[in-house]
Amino acid sequence: LLPQTPLSVVLLVGAGLFLRSLHQLRSIDLGMQPDRVVVVSAEYANVGWKSPEINAFAERAAQRLRAVPGVEGVAFAESVPFYSLGGGSLRIPGRDSLVAALSSTPRKSVVSPEFFEVMGMRVVQGRGITAGDVKGAPLVAVINETMKAQLWPDGSAMGDCFFIGSAPQCFTVVGVVH
Repeated sequence: LLPQTPLSVVLLVGAGLFLRSLHQLRSIDLGMQPDRVVVVSAEYANVGWKSPEINAFAERAAQRLRAVPGVEGVAFAESVPFYSLGGGSLRIPGRDSLVAALSSTPRKSVVSPEFFEVMGMRVVQGRGITAGDVKGAPLVAVINETMKAQLWPDGSAMGDCFFIGSAPQCFTVVGVVH
């Protein structure tokens, strides 16, 4: 019985620290309101659809979802926040290495114009994505405040461009979200 007491105390302390950490995680400002969001994932790879069929299906699904009582908005994204696709290296024309300036690997996701509103993300500078930001139009990006602070600490990122990964075109910053 005696050897079990120290082990029990260690387990209780560990459980208490774990619960305290979970409680503190709830107070972190994520910059969005995940409690208002339901994520639905669709996998098109095995169906063999091309972009026109995928877009038509997505629009029909969005119309049906908007008709469901209680649904406030519908948006599309290539991936969800905190599960985004790795963007790879980041380059800003006229600047040397940015590795030291970044606290994490850049992530990217293609989103619909409604995305920021549906996710409860506040645009603090510039604009979000619009219906005019379509395939064939100049590439635009909305960055978060952390990226802005790390890469443009002394000025505005608006209108600056950057390359991410192996993309041959520059993404122009049009907005900043919280």
